Amino acid sequence: MTPPQFDTILGIVREDLQKQDTNYRASIPPEFRLFVTLRYLATGDSLAGISTSYSMGHTTVWRIVRETTQILWNRLSPIFVKAPTSEDFNLIERGFRELWNFPNCVGAVDGKHVDIEAPYKSESQYYNYKGRFSIVLMASCDADYRFTTVDVGAYGRQSDAGVFSISALGTRLESGRLGIPGPKLLPNSIKQLPCAFVGDEAFPLKCYMMRPARRIIENAFGVMSKRFRIFRRPIVAQPQHVESIIKACIALHNFLRTQDLSAPSLDPYCPAGFVDTGDEDNGEWRQEEHSLALRNLTRLSSNMHSAAAREMRDSFAEYFVNEGAVEWRRNLIGLD
Repeated sequence: MTPPQFDTILGIVREDLQKQDTNYRASIPPEFRLFVTLRYLATGDSLAGISTSYSMGHTTVWRIVRETTQILWNRLSPIFVKAPTSEDFNLIERGFRELWNFPNCVGAVDGKHVDIEAPYKSESQYYNYKGRFSIVLMASCDADYRFTTVDVGAYGRQSDAGVFSISALGTRLESGRLGIPGPKLLPNSIKQLPCAFVGDEAFPLKCYMMRPARRIIENAFGVMSKRFRIFRRPIVAQPQHVESIIKACIALHNFLRTQDLSAPSLDPYCPAGFVDTGDEDNGEWRQEEHSLALRNLTRLSSNMHSAAAREMRDSFAEYFVNEGAVEWRRNLIGLD
């Protein structure tokens, strides 16, 4: 994060971070509160280590982090993580079409178990099938790795199949209330197909969900976890505060990605080589993939699917090896 970017965020949250001086002591300035919180999120340093660095009490540092992460989400999310409208979905579709040669795609979806320290009294609802404590993060992103929908807080013990179906995204997709654009004509083709999200093998094949396609959302999670090293080990906090920490990272990630796109700098948040390209898993973030406290969900449904969903998937597949073919995709499936 550059100094101008820090100043931009500070300008958005300063009023909420400002505290009143008392007769006994001066309040901690907003810029220092923000700095301490960003250090905690970006480095993954322990609260004890930060307390020692700044000669502050452990309780004071934790209170600053707890309050500031909530403020960051409250102030940044309406600007940088706002719920997509129909017009937004059209822009997202154009991004996938132009950047990734995938028309009619309105987002990439995935979910992660976020490892946490055993909660107070080790509440069993957070104990997942992998023998860890976790809460679930379900999210979608656009073609530029910016998160577009976010759902945090499902218990780690819940079946992975049930998490997506009860998430805000899952319920609105199933009911048709998300505002996805209608069918569009595929480029260089006379075929018209509905718009849909894409996900990996864990997701159900539906007319609104094509699979498997995981690269874009994996890159989004990968970049965020590479930059915010709080995700390098289980998060030490009560679940309700873990939710604020995760959401703050997502809001900051979107802010910094937007800055990359609108005002390129010599020190970008997501530089060249950071993410996978074409058909290769070669992004720099993957060098630390196995040390992350973000873990994949298992299958979210059975293999059953409707004839309409299968026909739609087959139509996309036929298009991608004919009118919509690109060299790297043909190489991936062995056509060249």
